[in-house]
Amino acid sequence: MNRFSVRTLSVSLLLLFLSHSVNCDPLTKDENENRLKTCGKAIQSKVYQGREAAQSEAPWSVFVNVLEGSSVTVCTGTVISPRHILTATHCFTTITNDGWDQIEDGGRVLTEKKGTNYVISAKEWLKKVTVKSNGKVIAERPERLTLISATSKRAIASGESPNQHYEDMALIDLYEDVVFSENVHAACVSQSVDENKEQTQLEIFGFGLNPKTLGPGTQTDNTGILRHEKMQVFTMNVKLEPFNFLAHDPNGTTITCSGDSGGGAVSKSNGKTTIVGVLSSTNCASPKRPILAELYSSVGHFSGQICQLSGVCESADYDKHHSEYVRQPKPIRTTEPPAVSQGNNGGSGTGETGQTIPDGSDSKDESGGQKDVANGAKIGGYLGRIPILLTFLLFL
Repeated sequence: MNRFSVRTLSVSLLLLFLSHSVNCDPLTKDENENRLKTCGKAIQSKVYQGREAAQSEAPWSVFVNVLEGSSVTVCTGTVISPRHILTATHCFTTITNDGWDQIEDGGRVLTEKKGTNYVISAKEWLKKVTVKSNGKVIAERPERLTLISATSKRAIASGESPNQHYEDMALIDLYEDVVFSENVHAACVSQSVDENKEQTQLEIFGFGLNPKTLGPGTQTDNTGILRHEKMQVFTMNVKLEPFNFLAHDPNGTTITCSGDSGGGAVSKSNGKTTIVGVLSSTNCASPKRPILAELYSSVGHFSGQICQLSGVCESADYDKHHSEYVRQPKPIRTTEPPAVSQGNNGGSGTGETGQTIPDGSDSKDESGGQKDVANGAKIGGYLGRIPILLTFLLFL
């Protein structure tokens, strides 16, 4: 091979590398300082007992759709910056006693392990993801999805559910910034588990089924409609990891359901709305009966990892991870048809496991029929659970 051929091959390989590489953008220091000044737009009204809500009441709440084959997974997410959304890991993959599943395709593992996280950066899968607000698409084809601490392994005792012991927090990196408006704005991010201590009053906005409208034989699909509920953090005799907490409606009834998964439990702190928890599991199998608890992941516990991954930090912490960071320009994306249907993608399949950490699902057939993909009692505990294609980069 002559020198020209070697040089040509080298250039080709470099271009191939650059075409596949992922250049996700944490916030710059100035962007983060501006976020700290403007995050947490106040809730306009507070009505108890749950009701449909205007998008402007919770501009941080977004509707996350993932198309997979003939079904759609629907979850709720929380905007924490113009290009970052928090949601739940179980919206994208499944769990067993051995931890979060890696996905294989034809014998090839499609998840990329980075430290304690799993990362999905494959364009062919990410184009299935669409983010909506107020019924309109505000982002699609994100640049990366990070399943935070998803590589952890723990011993699960007999009679316990794995969702009590595994992290359930995911971060979506958008390719382009969303434009903030009355209906789209970032919530502030909790920095301490003290913000989810017992007796704390929280609120949640979600796009899932309204459990108060469900009953025997009810098949109404009202996912995609923003709903408002109130709840309170409490403790009970259930073994939990420090990154989880329990909350419930003070009246003891189910307030979240299929499609609410990944939604943010928020509080008013220092005059701003702050995301304190991410919904992990509930019980929508018997929505009319009392429920003991709904399970949330503590945002305060993960605040350090969120800062490292996104640049969404307290001022004093930013330079620990991003002191030399300078944002680089990106090429303008070409337009291509979205992989996700732009209709009101929703639906549910429900199942029930255990006394406290229940089960449900957030997927349906595109024809509109309900698709029950609930796992058995041993696995249990997660809403919006269907397998997805998790792909990692292969550099030649």
